Amino acid sequence: MDRFYETCKLLIDTEVAYKDGSPHVTVTGINVYTQKCAGGVEFDHEEVFAREDKYHDIVGFYHTHRAGLDCMSQTDVHTMKQWVNCLGKSLICIIETEDNISGWVFSKSDIGIIEYHDASVRTHNDVNYDVWLKKEGNFWNPVSFLFEEDFSEDDKYFIEFSKKLNAVEEEQKIVTKAMNNLTAVLGKSCLLLNTK
Repeated sequence: MDRFYETCKLLIDTEVAYKDGSPHVTVTGINVYTQKCAGGVEFDHEEVFAREDKYHDIVGFYHTHRAGLDCMSQTDVHTMKQWVNCLGKSLICIIETEDNISGWVFSKSDIGIIEYHDASVRTHNDVNYDVWLKKEGNFWNPVSFLFEEDFSEDDKYFIEFSKKLNAVEEEQKIVTKAMNNLTAVLGKSCLLLNTK
């Protein structure tokens, strides 16, 4: 049997949105390298922590499998759970074979159990990956609000969110108007004092 050397990438987030009817994230694969040992994956933990400390943008890990092995191994599952614990946030695992690409989202439940579920993944250039989340759950900051509510066909959540933003804008207008009035009054007071 030929030896298979897996290709690995760190995944960073480049866009989070609501796309094609479900929560969606675009991730970018960086720091591509091929494993030196056949049949295994090992990410440089110092590099991962340095990147996370500097940019806080790591959202997961990518690696390849032999054709036909488009599911996670027990080692993959165990490793992803450890990374969720270490980085303290939900993470994506993407595995690509010659003819398939699969994804999973790992996240910690409210009672501290790390669970995972399938995600749909697509790529057109082997650098950027579109990931559609099939199940809602807590995601990473700063956009976790996208995944905390039920999404419906008519985007009720975003309508409510827009209303809240509009209310904040209205309050800001009121404060700005009050500040302008105060500035005008103070300006007139100073002018009166200077003329006396």
